[in-house]
Amino acid sequence: MRSQPRYLHLSYNLRRFRQDLDWTQSELAERSGFTQQYVSALERGLQPRSKDDLAVLADVFGVGEAALIKRRRLLVPRRAVPARIQPSECP
Repeated sequence: MRSQPRYLHLSYNLRRFRQDLDWTQSELAERSGFTQQYVSALERGLQPRSKDDLAVLADVFGVGEAALIKRRRLLVPRRAVPARIQPSECP
């Protein structure tokens, strides 16, 4: 089953929330009542079987369903751009 646009960011957010809590996939599976294989599939981009599954995950993490599926802006540090060296500064 292919990931639908609505759930495009679920796999990233699910993994991020889980790792922020230092949980393994097995721990999340135990807390949610899902199998570890299903949690793994969700993190790889599988669409949830139902909206109820999304509600269960949101409840486990203590967030709203929207927090699981909304796009997150990644903060990537910009590389330091070296200042231009003026010809007069060259040895």
